Amino acid sequence: MNAKIKTRWLGAITLLATLLLVVATGWARPGGGGSYSSGRSSTSSSSSSRSSSSSSSSSGGSYSSSGGSGGNLSGATLVGGMVVFAILILIGTLYEQAGDATNSTTATLSSKRKVAVDDVRAYDSNFSQIVFDDFAFRLYATAHRSRSTASGLDGLAPYLAPAARAALADRTPAGQQVVTVVIGAMRPVGRWLPHRTATGEFAPDSDTRIFVEYETNITTKEDDRFVTYYLVERWTFVRAATVLSRAPLASQTFPCPNCGAPWAAANSESHVCAHCNEAVDNGRFDWVVTHIELQESRTQPQTFTANTAEVGNDSPTIQQSDLRAQWQRLLHDDPALANEALLRRLSFIYERLNAAWANNELTPVRGLVSAGLYDYLMYSVATYRDQGLVNRLVDMRMTARIAVRVVRDKYFDAVTFRIWATGKDYMERAATGELVSGSPSAERAYTEYWTLIRSAARRGETKTDGTCPNCGSPLNIGQAGECSHCKAYLASGDFDWVLSKIEQDDAYTG
Repeated sequence: MNAKIKTRWLGAITLLATLLLVVATGWARPGGGGSYSSGRSSTSSSSSSRSSSSSSSSSGGSYSSSGGSGGNLSGATLVGGMVVFAILILIGTLYEQAGDATNSTTATLSSKRKVAVDDVRAYDSNFSQIVFDDFAFRLYATAHRSRSTASGLDGLAPYLAPAARAALADRTPAGQQVVTVVIGAMRPVGRWLPHRTATGEFAPDSDTRIFVEYETNITTKEDDRFVTYYLVERWTFVRAATVLSRAPLASQTFPCPNCGAPWAAANSESHVCAHCNEAVDNGRFDWVVTHIELQESRTQPQTFTANTAEVGNDSPTIQQSDLRAQWQRLLHDDPALANEALLRRLSFIYERLNAAWANNELTPVRGLVSAGLYDYLMYSVATYRDQGLVNRLVDMRMTARIAVRVVRDKYFDAVTFRIWATGKDYMERAATGELVSGSPSAERAYTEYWTLIRSAARRGETKTDGTCPNCGSPLNIGQAGECSHCKAYLASGDFDWVLSKIEQDDAYTG
């Protein structure tokens, strides 16, 4: 079957299944949405390994969820569920047939399920999925924020091929300002590995590809009104097979991938670097997005200043299948890293980040979050400032947390936690105190997945006393993320665990 026809069939059937699923679950569990909204019910989730109950002994509490809605099911609900189930079986059958028609030894694709891309290291010993994820996360957010102008997208030309830039420029609503980007989840869903010839060399023009799926909410400002879109996109990242990954850089900008100078084109009609005179938008030096497939787009209830329900709190916890073994390996390599200490570091970052966010000033947490996440969060804070708004967070606290994933590579260790938290979360006008959304008296419970990273070369205890992890002086961080005393760059994770990613529970798949 032709690939385009397969894609159309899958897209049409998936859309039909989604519509029926909304109807079926609408009878059993009305409502939905939140600060991030996927439009799915809170019990919809997908993973190869799940825990329907979880506990955190360190918090003194526990959390359990059956993942069901409870109550009696009506006949209409059962019929709707059976229809959805039948369609999902049909989708799986067609998808399996589509997979059989491809070369499964070099390309694997999955929908709504994260695919490991560790085998890229067989061709590139320096490859780090943690570094790649950070790059893909930042590029997506920056590209959407830049898409309203040609000059903005041209600034990312080394990493977005012409077809990808055109797809973003033409995205509805074309030319309108993007005011917020919320990445609910980002996951590699496939990879294409290069072939070697009989002599062990790569075939001419051979490349490596990673297919990344994003579930996001994008809010645009259209004629003085805000419109929020729920998007599912698949981006194809391509790089020449012979390219080896560079060591992580402190800079979180998008420079020339060859010489590292700030990107500037030699002239307006080319994508040749003005410094090194190399054409750089072709994957010869680093990852470049060659294709963007918009799989789903629909408007959502406005989430920027509106009251919306929280979704995902009762979803099953998604855990890595070999979590215990990976955690034990981490502790074996770093005996000083205790579970309690890492949980205290997580709580410390949570408290500091919420306090800074509520003040519309993130500089105090510059060394507690990665540079990529800081830039991502700052864009929202800048939008609040521009609109004269402030998101107040009062009495915010975690009630439970549990480790769900451990990933390690040459450069970083990463631990993902699911957190349960609550507090008073509301939006008001900074100048007048006028309430815009939320409640200053009622608490709002939620869950999220937070990922901490630290340099793989770092060992020892974590810091939660407000001092620099390098020199021990009172923590005072400059705008660039450096300690004001010893000038160590703290946002890189070279000295202690930093927060690198926040993912939403109704989109996270592991």
